[in-house]
Amino acid sequence: MFPPHLPPPSSSLARHRQWERLKIIIAASAFGILAGLSGAAVLVGWIWPLVINDDGYFYNNSSLSIPREQLQVRAQNKIKDQIFSIYRKATIVGKVSYFSETDKVTDGVMSVTSGWLLSYVPTFDGRTKDWVVVGANGSLYSVTSSLFDKRTGLVYIKIQPRIKNSNVSDQQFRVVTFNNGLSQYDEVFVYQEGRWHSTMTSGQVASSENSHLDTASTYLYNLSDSFKNGSIAIDSSGNMVGFIVGGGAVMSLVNENYFLNGIDDKKQIIYPSLGVEGWYSDEKLLIINEEKISGFIVSKVVGNRQFFQKGDVILEINGRSANRENLWYNMGAQRVRVSIWRNGNIIENQVPILQL
Repeated sequence: MFPPHLPPPSSSLARHRQWERLKIIIAASAFGILAGLSGAAVLVGWIWPLVINDDGYFYNNSSLSIPREQLQVRAQNKIKDQIFSIYRKATIVGKVSYFSETDKVTDGVMSVTSGWLLSYVPTFDGRTKDWVVVGANGSLYSVTSSLFDKRTGLVYIKIQPRIKNSNVSDQQFRVVTFNNGLSQYDEVFVYQEGRWHSTMTSGQVASSENSHLDTASTYLYNLSDSFKNGSIAIDSSGNMVGFIVGGGAVMSLVNENYFLNGIDDKKQIIYPSLGVEGWYSDEKLLIINEEKISGFIVSKVVGNRQFFQKGDVILEINGRSANRENLWYNMGAQRVRVSIWRNGNIIENQVPILQL
């Protein structure tokens, strides 16, 4: 036996101190690994803000991750009150009226606070006398005036409450926000027959299969699914993208703000133009002498025939490149300076602006 106040002979002060140091090293290493993993997670969350899993998308660039389904609902809720259904007439049975899907013209979106709806009806014949418009809350409206853009198929209609002494007679409508441009693989939600459908863009369409006016160029984007023409398309933020055309494409409304400005005073949709139709080089590749060039090729002359010929390539307008980024180059101008490539020569002309 050993006295209780003395350690046994097997005890070693050196081993005891070594064990204490080892415990400190192990604890410090564990904390270091944990801190490293946490830092890596934060770094991945910022550098790779979009993570995809089996349930959809989760945005990680904030402390609150947003599931894809929640993102979709939020986008739809933003625009739902700005969607209106347009019918040719109401069916009346006794003292009851109802609206049949067979009499539905299309859906439209509120674009101007004074009550202008925007819709896509390429077969529009101008007859709106019996049209009835139904708001998201069931309110009924009549059409007081309309404007038709025959080049895009868009119809602008002004509405007012059917009950003249209604409390909403002088209401200011809430309007949509327009998307400022799509890219490939952008998510899009399409409103069709009262339901929302999810799809995705798969690239831009060269919209010049049918020649178009120089300032009536439209932006079309292929979709990964097909839908009914005239259906409404929005982006993941609830902004209005455009309308479905050709079943599998969406026509972007990125330039609509120009036409909506001062629409109450407009009698018709007029495009300032050089008087030519064709397409831009970003829609179809233009090659001259084995080299790619930028500009607008003329496929048809509808005005200013003394200045343009079929096959001309408009290179510049007032010193600016003739591309779709400068689509409204001639707003408010009387004449513009145009640089034209024709049969190997560069021609400079002062060309008047036409209203078409």
